[in-house]
Amino acid sequence: VLAGNSYFGKTATLTHLDLNTNQILNTITFNPSWSPERLAINQQGDLFVLVNDYNNSRSGIYKVNENASSAPTNFFITANSGTYLYGLGIEPITNHIFVSDAKDFTQNGSIMRYNTNGTLIQSWPAGIAPSSFYFVQ
Repeated sequence: VLAGNSYFGKTATLTHLDLNTNQILNTITFNPSWSPERLAINQQGDLFVLVNDYNNSRSGIYKVNENASSAPTNFFITANSGTYLYGLGIEPITNHIFVSDAKDFTQNGSIMRYNTNGTLIQSWPAGIAPSSFYFVQ
């Protein structure tokens, strides 16, 4: 469960639940200036969290192991300056990471596709405020 947002003064957390027992297995507390906005998981159980750090004008994707006890300190994928990451998805066959840039929400955005190592493979234009991904097998 991803909760909290620095924009609203709530420190963000990522909580791992056991759905069989309804018990909390662990909770990761993020840096108070971070605003995690999207969560995706690949087939290996790696969690990817899209984070916008409004206080420091930066954003990126963090890779978190589901059993981690603390938040990572470095981005797995770092956004370019002036980028506003807005959407996140994991393609289920290749595990490629899809990220959208909403820019300023008034002009067309863009989509970036990364491989499992976090290397940019491809990017292309999108409409205004691209936010979600749907993959057809």
